[in-house]
Amino acid sequence: MIKAIESFQPNKGTKLATFAARCIENEILMHLRSLKKTRKDVSLHDPIGTDKEGNEITLIDILGSEADDVVEKVQLKIE
Repeated sequence: MIKAIESFQPNKGTKLATFAARCIENEILMHLRSLKKTRKDVSLHDPIGTDKEGNEITLIDILGSEADDVVEKVQLKIE
């Protein structure tokens, strides 16, 4: 709303309410588009590393484990 008020130009023939509504809508759309680009779906069954024997470990395998146990079990992938 503040951005709309600061950039509003009354000599353009548009009402402030209409201009502000469009500005707010554009800001919301830009925000949603940026979230879509940065968000990555993560599954509990995606591999996150390997154990000491080289077996693949998934997130669901370590949920509920103590922190020290997780460090011993998994060599995390660095991505």
